[in-house]
Amino acid sequence: MTKKMDKRKKLVATIIGGAIIASMIPFGFLRAKSVVYVDASASGTMDGSYSHPYKKIQDGIDKAKKKKRNVSVRKGTYKENIKISSDVKVYGKDRDEVIITAKNKKQTGSHHERRHYY
Repeated sequence: MTKKMDKRKKLVATIIGGAIIASMIPFGFLRAKSVVYVDASASGTMDGSYSHPYKKIQDGIDKAKKKKRNVSVRKGTYKENIKISSDVKVYGKDRDEVIITAKNKKQTGSHHERRHYY
């Protein structure tokens, strides 16, 4: 009976140890592949991934449209005109911290130069 108890203790310890180790592994590879990321402060390599977001919202929209994905816009001020395709959803990190200022007021389709999106 002692051998059975020892085997059970080892099995329980192995399961608990495995769970602890698994919880320490960074799961960045599990981030949504269905999302293209945009960050106004992005620089360097930009591919729309979480680690290398695009700097411009329109770049994110264009990639999202090709890959059938959505766009996540991080806080910041974006000075650009954008065209959102009906098959792409654009989400802002925070309605008060994602600001799109149109480059050309005539192209905004709105009476406001500045709009908040969320």
